[in-house]
Order: sequence, then structure tokens, then C-alpha cells
Amino acid sequence: MKISLSALDKNHFGVVTAKASFETNDSLGDTLCWCHENKVEFLIARIPTENISLAQELELTGFILTDTLVYFRHENISDTEIGLTESCPPIGTENNEMKGYSWRLAVPTDAEDIKQLAKKIFKNYPGHYYADRRLKKSDCDLVYSSWAVNSCLDKDFSDVFFLFIFEEKPVGFLTIKVIETDTGEIMLNGIHPDFQGKGLYFSLISLAKKWAIQQRLRQLIVSTQVTNLAVQKVWCRQGFEPYKSYYTFHRWFTNGFTNDPI
Repeated sequence: MKISLSALDKNHFGVVTAKASFETNDSLGDTLCWCHENKVEFLIARIPTENISLAQELELTGFILTDTLVYFRHENISDTEIGLTESCPPIGTENNEMKGYSWRLAVPTDAEDIKQLAKKIFKNYPGHYYADRRLKKSDCDLVYSSWAVNSCLDKDFSDVFFLFIFEEKPVGFLTIKVIETDTGEIMLNGIHPDFQGKGLYFSLISLAKKWAIQQRLRQLIVSTQVTNLAVQKVWCRQGFEPYKSYYTFHRWFTNGFTNDPI
């Protein structure tokens, strides 16, 4: 099991927050003891969906289910894929025209525009934060806008940040982080609501694939809520396939849904 305190979530929500990722044989008791020792008030836990017995144990001990996350991957990406070069101009210049729009790599001075764009893209986004009635919806929205800004300014968050531009304003973005020597993960991505349905998201994924090829990566992975069907359809058309999924649970240890704080 991987578990650690989350300074970013503490800043957003004002409580000591930890994040845990369970594997098949991990002990819930050890996790609760760790939380007690570290004075955790709010725990975000992810478990493989096939581990139904652990999911039921979490429910019986005060955890609430907040979302189901599905992962897709594109293996053995090749620059000879049909349609890749047609839908995505070669990376090599800072600006590239695409059907009246352009794209470029983000720079630190884009941070404020990116913040405002992310606020529009992720307003009321139905992720695991938004599903928790203990959390203010406005605070949940700020999670994504601050994540986007950090991704623009800090290489610990992303290795590349693509911006789609229309009339000199960003209308979409996509970030990628190399998580293994041969694997990149599409971390944060979206299109302004007023510009959806124009094929821009498909082009963003094409850019991601082209960049992965140039970085000599073997595969790309990406994830979303299982209910977010629109992007999953795009991923499938781009050659991605589903390969794993996780439940996200929340547990509050002070003034929460149960009367048994650890």
C-alpha cells in the first residue's frame, strides 16, 4: 500500500489529508493506524474494483464511495498510424495552424489564463471531491484550477503542457507526465465548454500521441470517471483500450458520518 499526506489537499480544504492506494493484500487496520499516528482528518483511498471484499469492508468502517475511475492505454504507439499526421501537424515549431485554431506549448506567463480556463472547464466537475457532501463545491473546483497552474509552472506536475489557442486566448489544454521510462500519462486535459464538439479534443489526443512518439515512449495511459463517456469514445477512436479500474473512497475521522473516530 502507498499512503502519504497531501499538502495540496490540506491547503484546499483546511484539514489534514492523506491519500492511499491499496493493493490486493493490504491491511485496512494498518492504514487506519497510520492515519491515527499522523493525525489525519480526511483520507482518500483508491482500491482495485475487483477487490469487492475490501470495498465492503471499507463501507462497513465509515468509508463512502465517491467515484469509479477507469484507465485506458495505448500500447506500442507508432508514427505510421493512419490519420495521425493528417489530424496533427508535426511538432517542431512553436505554433501550428489547425482549422482556424493554433496550438503551442504553455509558458509561465500563461498561468493566469490557464487558471481561468481550468475554472470554466472543471466547474462542477463530477469527480470524487464533488461527490463528497462534506466539501464545498467551490473548493472542489479550485483543486483543478490550481492543478492546472502547477502543471504550467512546475515540472514535477507535467513534462509537457499543450495549449489550443483561438483569437489569442487558450481554449483547451492537455498535460503529460512521464511516469516510467517507456510510459507517459495524460494527466489533465479539457476544452472550454463553448468550444466543445469541434474536434479539438481529438486533435489534443493526437498531439499527445505524436509527442509520445518523439519521446520514444512505448505507451500512453489516461484515466477518467467511468461515467465520462464522451472522452472515452475519443480515446477508443484513437486506439486506446480500457485495462484497469479503481474505486475511490473517502473517510472522515472528525465530525464525519460515523461516531467512531480512530
